[in-house]
Parts: sequence; C-alpha cells; structure tokens
Amino acid sequence: MSPTRPALVVGAFAALATVSVASAAMIIDHPAEVAVQAVRVSPPPAAGPADQRDARELVVLVTRYRQSRGLPGLSWDDRVAAASLEQSAYQASIDRMTHQGPGGTSGGDRLTAQGYPWHTWGENVAMGYQSPAAVLDGWIASPAHRQIMLDPAYRVAGAAVVASASGAPYWTLDVAD
Repeated sequence: MSPTRPALVVGAFAALATVSVASAAMIIDHPAEVAVQAVRVSPPPAAGPADQRDARELVVLVTRYRQSRGLPGLSWDDRVAAASLEQSAYQASIDRMTHQGPGGTSGGDRLTAQGYPWHTWGENVAMGYQSPAAVLDGWIASPAHRQIMLDPAYRVAGAAVVASASGAPYWTLDVAD
C-alpha cells in the first residue's frame, strides 16, 4: 500500500499584503505605494504521549496482530512513547523519514534518555499514511517491519505521529523489553 500525501498543512507562512492605490488622477503624479508584511504562522506544539490517540490506536492494532499470531500483546509505556514522539517530531522537522535522530542518536539512545532500562529494542517508522490501520498494513507488507512487530522478545511499546510543515504525517513505533 503506498502512502498518500495529506491535505492538511500544520505549519506555514502566511503573507498579508496591503496595497494603497491612489485615485486615477494621483497615479500620474504619485505612483501607487505597496507595503508587504509577512507573518509567521507557527505549527502547533507537538502533542505529548497522552494526546497521541492515533499512536495509541496503532499499538492496539499491533497488539491484536501479534495476538492473532499466537504472541503476547504489548503494553503501552509512556517512556517508550516519549522516545517515539521525539523521533516522529525530528522526522517531521526535517521532512524526511529516518531512524537516526538528532546528532546521530538511535532508538536505544532515545529510550535510555527517557529512562527506559531496555535490553533489546526495535523501531518502525513510516511517512504519509493517513491512519493507524494503513500504517499497520504497510508494515505487515514489509518483511523487515513485520519481523520487528512479531519479535516475541518485545513486551512494551510506544508510538507517535507528528505532521511536518508540508502536512506529511511521520509515524514511529518503538518496541522494547
């Protein structure tokens, strides 16, 4: 399944232009004056792990998928979700899908920074998918992503989705033991 680009733009620049046009008689003696003012419209701050309903839904769907294959489900962990949120926000900020975070950090680095004492971890990322179900379908279709979701060593998960300034949603699923 191929991702689609979202229609919603989260952050953008808006320009307000005012044009002062004199009467026709004055145009001959005094050309029109044009003033342009740019106003920065900032994207809203990234939502915290508790505000990530689609991310929580994604973990529920991954858990159901695992259970349908005879594996134990995953428990949501706010520290793991915070690591996911950091990665989704970073990807959205550079508008590029990557596992490497700021300064070359890895998922393990992000989990450690959030205080999660991991032994093993895995990470799936995606861009452009419009729903948790679509992300799951994309990962199921990819052997490497599917393997991470079905690894029986993982017992906790966290996920996040953050839209870039262009509107592309960036998804991250982190799993750990």
